Amino acid sequence: MKQPSIVKEEKTVDLSIDKVWQFIEPAANIAKWFPGAIYSEKISGEGVGRKQLMLTRFGKKEVETVQEVVEYDFQKRIKWKQLRETIKGKDLPAKEVYFSIDLNAAGEKTRITLQSGEGNRTGWKPAFFKGNEQPKKEKILNMAIDNIETGIRNPQFPQDSLMDALV
Repeated sequence: MKQPSIVKEEKTVDLSIDKVWQFIEPAANIAKWFPGAIYSEKISGEGVGRKQLMLTRFGKKEVETVQEVVEYDFQKRIKWKQLRETIKGKDLPAKEVYFSIDLNAAGEKTRITLQSGEGNRTGWKPAFFKGNEQPKKEKILNMAIDNIETGIRNPQFPQDSLMDALV
């Protein structure tokens, strides 16, 4: 039986929790910092139960993912799980996929922890969770943290997806 895959990356940035939260929390901003994301939006709700949509590009494939926020602690933690994933309108098998962001004060700085995981899966696997590619997954999360920091410091920063180079 395949063991769940969990990837976790952390970094302390010289930014306040308030600034980091304002940048990462709105669903519409996910595409500004998550590598491979080309569009994101809130579908409905606020806090726990919020539904959001993210369109990602992995190579030449565009994947549409619907997510639901399952944990929400203002300026501390947000966690969502994947509800549905489609490519070219076809539902793809996916189970137990989640993503969380934790923020912790480190003086006037903020410790950002990103964690992504998946449980047992069968069938097609998106590029982000393909096989045993731990270094690639870690690089994606590191890029996300760097994009968060750069995006806050430079609002004109266009999220430069390097996903094509990673897949």
